[in-house]
Amino acid sequence: MVEIRTAREEEKEEIKEFIDKIMKNEGIYEPHYGYADIEELESAYGDSNGEFYIAEENGRIIGTAGVFKINGSLSHLRRWNLDPAYRGKGIGKQLLDKTIEFSEQNGYLGLTGVSEHELRKAFKIYVRNGFKVFRSSESFNYIVKPLQDEEQLDQELKPFMRMNWDTEWKEGSWQIIQVLEPIKAK
Repeated sequence: MVEIRTAREEEKEEIKEFIDKIMKNEGIYEPHYGYADIEELESAYGDSNGEFYIAEENGRIIGTAGVFKINGSLSHLRRWNLDPAYRGKGIGKQLLDKTIEFSEQNGYLGLTGVSEHELRKAFKIYVRNGFKVFRSSESFNYIVKPLQDEEQLDQELKPFMRMNWDTEWKEGSWQIIQVLEPIKAK
């Protein structure tokens, strides 16, 4: 039976190994932003108005999803990954639903995300779950799931419409970083 739950601090190494395996399997890119957020799991997610979830079966991590506050009244989805052997079974959607539920319960206007163009199946799941593209670049779709007042949400999104960006846990807080080039595997 698969359980979706909040990750524990002592699971950091297992989480990093799982994410590495998934990224290498997808062939999209080497983890370009490292694991500072996983190394400081409680600070990066718990103390930052967020949560980091894992899907687990028989004591093994099979999926992850993090959510945290990035700007004003926006939350951000990060590290949504699922073992390929478990795809198509609704587990990825359960993880996504947990991040949406967390965002709604905490009064965020919208849940943002960054999706690589190559991950077409993941993008279809986003769209089926009410996410909309608010910016697109050569490599990424910048998406948002509206949760409240869309007019106010549009105002909050304005700074994110002018550049290619991502998030990074650095020096004890989430930073918005500009992405200058597509990030591809070597």
